Amino acid sequence: MKKSIAILFALCFVASLKSQNMSSLYEKAIDHCYKRLNSTLDTDSLYISDLSACENSNFPYNINIGNKKIKFGIPNVDEKNPFGTVYKLNYPELENGFVTISLGIYSVRYNNGDKLLIFNGILLYEFKYNKRKRDYVLMRKVDSGM
Repeated sequence: MKKSIAILFALCFVASLKSQNMSSLYEKAIDHCYKRLNSTLDTDSLYISDLSACENSNFPYNINIGNKKIKFGIPNVDEKNPFGTVYKLNYPELENGFVTISLGIYSVRYNNGDKLLIFNGILLYEFKYNKRKRDYVLMRKVDSGM
């Protein structure tokens, strides 16, 4: 009986996530990440990727970013521009009514014709559903990098 109630509760939680549209949580996290990047570094573009074999692949959620300075893919690095930064989108984690969106921070470095990826930290965004607002609200942000 307890197992059935737990499964029913989990299904209701997942249904509420789908109705919220997970892409809006990613959009909030990416927007915050871009603002953070602009305030700490003097750069004009933020690169987002899932670091799959296809460098220009899109994340499976329908993320609609209106800012043309936020680009999906990996920055081009070469002898003239040997360094770049890319943020890896990770799948959401669901725990105790919270949704955690994480973005891994990677340096992209040029090395004799190859691209090296070096892990530099992670950004975590923890959202909780607010019934009055009928929306997920950012509860906590953890920055362990750069």
